[in-house]
Amino acid sequence: MLQKLYIKDESTGHFGGVYIFDSKESLEAFRNSDLSKSIGDAYKFLELETRRVFKVTNVLFEEKKRVI
Repeated sequence: MLQKLYIKDESTGHFGGVYIFDSKESLEAFRNSDLSKSIGDAYKFLELETRRVFKVTNVLFEEKKRVI
C-alpha cells in the first residue's frame, strides 16, 4: 500500500478509506493479510463494507525517484 486516505460523507455521516496500491499484486497481498481482515472489527462497522477497485486513468504528478 502506498497511501490511505480517510474520507467522510458529511450528509450521511458515513466514513471510509481510499487505498492506493502500486500494483494488483500489492492489492491482493493486502486483501489476504491479517491487517485487511481485521479492519471491520477495528472500526466497529455497523453496516456491510463496500469494496470496489478502480483503475487510475491520469496521474497529475509523478513521484521523482530519490537518489542518495
